[in-house]
Amino acid sequence: LTSEGVSAVDYAWHRVDSLDVAAAHRDRANLPPEWAAFFRGLGNPGRCWVSVHCFEPRALLERFLLPAIAAEPRLKVFYQTVPVAVTRAAGAITELRAVQRFARAGDGYGRLLSAAIGDWYDPQPSPYFAKRVLMFRGPPNRPAVFIDATPFGDLLVLADAGFLQGTDAVDGEAGAGAEQCGQALVFPFVLAWDTAAFSQPIAAAVASAPGDTVGLTLGTYDWSAVWTYRRLRAAARDPGPGDLSMQNWERGNDYFGRYLLLPIAAARAQARSGWRGGVDTAALAGAERRALAWAGWFAAHAPPESAGRLRLATDVLDTGTGLSKLPYLRDTRRSIGLDGYVLPGRDLAATPGQVTGPAYADRVALGAYPFDFRVLPGCPRPAEAGEKTLPYFIPFRALTNRDVPNLLVAGRTMAQSSVANGATRLQPEEWTSGLAAGVAAAFLARQRQSTTDALRDIARIQERIRRYAPLEWTIGGRRYPADRGVT
Repeated sequence: LTSEGVSAVDYAWHRVDSLDVAAAHRDRANLPPEWAAFFRGLGNPGRCWVSVHCFEPRALLERFLLPAIAAEPRLKVFYQTVPVAVTRAAGAITELRAVQRFARAGDGYGRLLSAAIGDWYDPQPSPYFAKRVLMFRGPPNRPAVFIDATPFGDLLVLADAGFLQGTDAVDGEAGAGAEQCGQALVFPFVLAWDTAAFSQPIAAAVASAPGDTVGLTLGTYDWSAVWTYRRLRAAARDPGPGDLSMQNWERGNDYFGRYLLLPIAAARAQARSGWRGGVDTAALAGAERRALAWAGWFAAHAPPESAGRLRLATDVLDTGTGLSKLPYLRDTRRSIGLDGYVLPGRDLAATPGQVTGPAYADRVALGAYPFDFRVLPGCPRPAEAGEKTLPYFIPFRALTNRDVPNLLVAGRTMAQSSVANGATRLQPEEWTSGLAAGVAAAFLARQRQSTTDALRDIARIQERIRRYAPLEWTIGGRRYPADRGVT
């Protein structure tokens, strides 16, 4: 929604027989009230057609998130900060070391991430960033609770915790090279259609991306449809001056050349020698070239009236390159939960005669998106690709790790199969799982409990989550499960 540059909310769009899953997913009765209020206030200033909410990331930050943070005196947010080391004792994380960077004027985000990411994790100051090292630990004789909701699953590696990546055997999808068979990544960017001719044509910004135009296409759509697909600001219904169009297009800037994450053994080795995110910088560079190539190709195929007026809107995503600060990741490292639990995709799949997926006794969040995959070449396409899901539940076990009793996970780092991740990786599900992890973390800290203790005490955690989000589905005026029990 912010640094990954995907401020177009992906709600479910499908039906299962007579069940309108899309309507249930957008129904306020099934959303956290805070989420519903934020996004109702944002509306759809882009008049996009991928969602009911497309907006500039800055609007979410300035109008809602930053005021909400300021209103909570006990909450501290450390921006531009990455974890670099973890200390454990008796299995639990006792200390987290992180590096916070401060961009020097005009330089910090003027480079592509593939060139800059090592600098982000390096504690030493650089020509681009001032730095400070932060140490996070609990008060004496009281353990802290940590949540890994990082884009790269940093804490899972740094804590030497059990995790999965790529495809896995949970839903029968594993095979040769499985851990390098993840999903495609993409660097979103925003194009501005200025009211007057721009002094530097967009071609000047994409000269570094020659040869990456293979396969670029509008597909079965016309240029106007792709422009408005994730448009963030619309001066009128049709494309025209004053528009801001976010580009995240499968046949355009999606990058299928390499998987982002290093093999598991290589990532663990990097954690011991000097953590830099455990990512393949060649994959980052390839995705950057692809994004810039799409920017140039798409602008070159624009209507004649836009000539000289399209530019990379560097001010929208706050980078000198025009690309998002981080790539949008469809998958990352995924925890292995308590007792080896991994949320299976089959629990989310449409089942004849059912209205929802299994209503786990330890359910802590709702979700509803269908299975959606961008499979890398040479990797098996999941059998569930394109299949539909019922409105589903996320159990507390999916927010845990088998090896670290004071570590929770949320969003894409949840304990889930690669197939399940294909349906849970969207913004509403990241929000509901993150909310649940936050409430659970507060409970664990106050009660001095481990995640194993919390699973036995799940009813009290659920009651606290219900203050902020529903744990039952309301569909067609009925609640599922009706008795808050197990179906």
